[in-house]
Amino acid sequence: MRHQIQTLQNANRHLVGESIGNMTAKELKSIENRLEKGITRIRSKKHELLFSEIEYMQKREADLQSENMFLRAKVTAETERANEQQQQAMEDEMVAAPDTGGSATELEALPPTFDTRGYYPPAPQVSMLASAAAAAPQQYPDHNHHQTALHLGYHFKVDDSGNGLL
Repeated sequence: MRHQIQTLQNANRHLVGESIGNMTAKELKSIENRLEKGITRIRSKKHELLFSEIEYMQKREADLQSENMFLRAKVTAETERANEQQQQAMEDEMVAAPDTGGSATELEALPPTFDTRGYYPPAPQVSMLASAAAAAPQQYPDHNHHQTALHLGYHFKVDDSGNGLL
């Protein structure tokens, strides 16, 4: 039993390239042939697995394309059905609410599902203080403009020379 274990350990060492210093050329060639056959079997198995996975992926791709086409058709049918219902609702609304001589506003003419968000562009942000400061020199070009302080029951005398409060 020990002899078999020793033989197997030596064979394993030889296969991984250890303890080959005292081997003959014939023994080395034998090991090389065994390794090449092993590599060939390993590569063959690897290719088999890769081809199997490629075949599976191609089948899955076909299934997904089929499902995608089904879902597209379903979405198209749903959209057409919704458009028909909306058109029918608009026709029913027009029949139910006869025209009152052209007095209907544009808002009343919109379909009930009209979404006004994003219809008008956002108003620019305006700072009232910045607008007033920019307009003040244009309104009073000949006067030295001083901002008026807000008085809440207190009386302060403002120095006209620009030095501040007295």
